[in-house]
Amino acid sequence: MSHNSAPFRHPGNIMGNGATPVPLSGAAAQRKPSIAEFLSSPPPLETPAMFANNDEISHLSLSRNPSISSRSSSSSNYFQEWLEIPLSQLIEKNKLVFIDGDMSFEEAFQTLITYNLTSLPIEAPASNGSKNHCLTFDYTDLNTYLLMVLNKIKFSDSEKCDSQFWSNVEKARNGGQVPVKFVAELNTKIPLLYLNERMANLANVVEILGLGIHRIAIVNDRENITGILSQRRLIRYLWENARKFSGLDVLFPQTLLELLLGSSSVVAVYEDEPLINALLKMHNEKMSSLAVVDRNFNLIGNISAVDVKHVSSSNNSHLLIKSCMNFISYILNQRGLENGQDIFPIFHVQGSSSLGRTIAKLVATKAHRLWIVKPHKNLAAINTHVHSNESSSSSSASSSTVAASTRDVPISPVQSHHHKHSDHGAVQSNPGTPSPSTSDLDHLDALRTGKLVGVVSLTDILNLYVEKAIGKKIDPTSARKQRRRSSNSTVGSAAGGLDEFRRSASGSISTVDHN
Repeated sequence: MSHNSAPFRHPGNIMGNGATPVPLSGAAAQRKPSIAEFLSSPPPLETPAMFANNDEISHLSLSRNPSISSRSSSSSNYFQEWLEIPLSQLIEKNKLVFIDGDMSFEEAFQTLITYNLTSLPIEAPASNGSKNHCLTFDYTDLNTYLLMVLNKIKFSDSEKCDSQFWSNVEKARNGGQVPVKFVAELNTKIPLLYLNERMANLANVVEILGLGIHRIAIVNDRENITGILSQRRLIRYLWENARKFSGLDVLFPQTLLELLLGSSSVVAVYEDEPLINALLKMHNEKMSSLAVVDRNFNLIGNISAVDVKHVSSSNNSHLLIKSCMNFISYILNQRGLENGQDIFPIFHVQGSSSLGRTIAKLVATKAHRLWIVKPHKNLAAINTHVHSNESSSSSSASSSTVAASTRDVPISPVQSHHHKHSDHGAVQSNPGTPSPSTSDLDHLDALRTGKLVGVVSLTDILNLYVEKAIGKKIDPTSARKQRRRSSNSTVGSAAGGLDEFRRSASGSISTVDHN
């Protein structure tokens, strides 16, 4: 196993071999553990003092995994059978926000921003007079709306023959307000799926989200939504509680290659392509993010649906015809204005990266996927050249922040282990201070990152859990295939493809009819 794929030990156990720790001195004693070192291993197990009462302890059971049960008796009593976790423990009720289907698109978009959410369930009248929530509004809808206004999406009469639809299209293209329900229906999605919080458990959730469904609704017996559970929230919950769950943390030291995790089928755009091309490709491929590469397929950066908010204003419409690289630089500059410094996530791993490191990056960056890169063989020479260029240009940089370049400069796991940069994603630069050798550094930065060879997503990891813990093999691309099929037919056909998802949840799943 390569050096960077080995999981970091907890900072409290640096020796790791039973030897007596030796007090550190000098710079080593002053060095604080990096965030990456904390995040590359799951958080420590809770102690009995952390439980409110004995009733909580009685709900915990011994692990059936011998390698975990063999740990000290003082901790083995606190492992839970993770597949039996009730759904009420996973949802965050304080983040449950609804919007009305008649709310204007602009208001709905502002609600996403205000509450710092990525998706909102839409309340719409049902045929029986009650409210249903079969639709959701998210940033992919913002992208679709933008493309529609720019006349980049074509609709045939056979798809949308309703006169109200065409009225809304015309109104939106002329700058008028349209209801958010109309915008949400433009984007082909699988209707929001429901799981009863009392009847279903974590096993049902992992299976459904492992199919590629991004989020599901948790309801009570009265069918009122009590929470929304997303892939990101589930992965974060499993990561933060991994030491309680039998069979999960033993997977973390294994590499992506060993686990056969990820796909070589990657959707990417070139750095010199217009941004509008990237947004259109994201829409057509039903993707929430794309890799940005140079002409040699070296990874440059990442553009996601959330980034579309930066071009939602007419003041920034000129960015649509400029390059993807220009857009990435603009985003970094905005973060500098808002936060006083540029901190940008590192969205890549290597095939030799451990599962633990990969999940840690996904949790830290809140990303849906990470790009898998193959580092160049002459990485050491490239780093020497880059550091030499940085040193020679440092005199012209700001006294408070040294500028390396204006682009996203991902640091590989090997480098971040030996440097003081945070591996999960913080490299600081000053975009307002260009270096005289910026173009050279741009090229070297791409080489340092590596060649794009694959992608690993939240869906892939949940799919792995289904296979290892439940013993079932499911298709992680099911949801995307269904979205693509539905986009080539009528919107209503999406509801017809839900049988597979209902079967996966053993009867505890339901949906709300469109009508």
